[in-house]
Amino acid sequence: MTTHVDTLVSDNLRATISADPQIGAGNFLRTAMQVNSKLDDPILFLQLPLQTPWGAYQTLSLNQIDNLSRKIASWYRKQGISTGDPVAIYLDDGIEYLVHYLSLVILGAIPVLINGNMPADLLEKYLERVQCRAIYSDEHHLPMLLRLRLKSEAPIFSLQDIDPKATPLSNRDDYKHAADDPIMIAHSSGTTGVPKAVILEHEKFFYGIRYRLKFPRIHGGERILSSLPHSHNCAIAYLTLALLSGTPVFICSDHSGAAVLKRSNPLDRP
Repeated sequence: MTTHVDTLVSDNLRATISADPQIGAGNFLRTAMQVNSKLDDPILFLQLPLQTPWGAYQTLSLNQIDNLSRKIASWYRKQGISTGDPVAIYLDDGIEYLVHYLSLVILGAIPVLINGNMPADLLEKYLERVQCRAIYSDEHHLPMLLRLRLKSEAPIFSLQDIDPKATPLSNRDDYKHAADDPIMIAHSSGTTGVPKAVILEHEKFFYGIRYRLKFPRIHGGERILSSLPHSHNCAIAYLTLALLSGTPVFICSDHSGAAVLKRSNPLDRP
């Protein structure tokens, strides 16, 4: 697997993005696609293939990320999801969190990203507190979710429920975020009890990303290995920065020390 460094955005263009007050966490992907001329080149490299109704992906380009998120956004809309609706995402770790995050913010809905390792007893209490409009999960977590005694009647969806005939939602239909619009609900670790819901906003969540963009790319920053938990807001922030910068990222779903060491230079390995 080789690095497609042609996707990199210049430092001057990064600074221009940083200075644009209209860009935030809810609409950054459109800007990433406007400033990058290599929309079909792989930019995300995945340890575990992303399974979708339209096939499995080992790599993703900006065009593919946009196309997938818009198809899933179209499907979510048909399920009745709209502006302001919190939707729980509870999965095994991987890039699927980013895709569903992007799908939901297109609609102005609020992704509720939940660590897939959260145990059933805490998850049950947390979901009751957040009162999600729907829950999206995977085959690994679905049996446990169905056993929970949830008081809400939120539907539980998985990959098999997504309509493979869904067509991408037009960008003319994108929700226009105000500065204080919520774009994500993250959660605390739960070490002191039931995890606390943390609301993140369009402008404020982008502040650290904007700050990083105005400085030149650091030496050695031409590629990134992400071994973060991708349900975490920090992983979404780093991926946002990477996609705006055109920086190739290897998504490591195995967070063990041995796995990360093995993948320490993955994008140069055949």
